[in-house]
Amino acid sequence: MIREPNFGRAGGAGAGPAITPPDSPIDQGLPVMIRWQTALPVRQAQMRGKYGKEAVTAPGAKKILDQDPTVYVISVTGIPGSLVMLGGAETAKHSIQDQTTLTARGKPALHPSAVEFVPAGDNVDVLVAFPKTSPFTPVDQEIDFASRIGTFDVKYRFRVKDMVVHGKLEL
Repeated sequence: MIREPNFGRAGGAGAGPAITPPDSPIDQGLPVMIRWQTALPVRQAQMRGKYGKEAVTAPGAKKILDQDPTVYVISVTGIPGSLVMLGGAETAKHSIQDQTTLTARGKPALHPSAVEFVPAGDNVDVLVAFPKTSPFTPVDQEIDFASRIGTFDVKYRFRVKDMVVHGKLEL
């Protein structure tokens, strides 16, 4: 279970590519958003959404914003629920966990420690938690997220320089 913090569906920065099933006659793909859910700007946006103008002073918001998450959480939003739940939720979670990595050049690939689904109407948001066993740094330059969700390959390259806030890498 993802314990660090539960961010649900709140908005934030980051966008992902369209994905296309292999051998699909439809070349348009499936639009999804891929977000580094534990990034400080995302957590700040979530607290503004929850607390409004009080986000800076509310004790609950301050606690979340001051903590350093112990895992990286990547969210993939916009996946039709019927594609994710093929074979049941637990089977789908295990399949995603087995087929997902977070990598940077020269470092061993990180594999998820947990996968969760958050219903979003007819869609499902997929939250994937990775342990910080080999923390990323600005030297890494690019971090690749790769997964297979249902019958779709999902890939996104995060540029590290775009995730530096006030001189600090915020993941």
